[in-house]
Amino acid sequence: LRFTETRIKNQTVRVEFDPDYDTEDHYGRWLCWVYYRDPRDGVEKLLNEELLRAGLAFAYDDRRKFHYTEAMYRRLKAAQREAQQEQRGIYSK
Repeated sequence: LRFTETRIKNQTVRVEFDPDYDTEDHYGRWLCWVYYRDPRDGVEKLLNEELLRAGLAFAYDDRRKFHYTEAMYRRLKAAQREAQQEQRGIYSK
């Protein structure tokens, strides 16, 4: 929670849902892409990817259930691999 709060607190975020898929999972969590402007460098970033890079989430491999384009899938898996290699978050020892 703190990770997310430090990035999006007091700013407008852009949320994108895939119109071809459900907007929530069976736990009631939103299935969406969240974009924010990083206050440190002003660059728009994908919060989902940043959570993966920090080792605070993992990317589902079942693309039948969780829709990713091939490019997005590679991007998210690369962020996850970085967290694993650097032993961040859930991958720390």
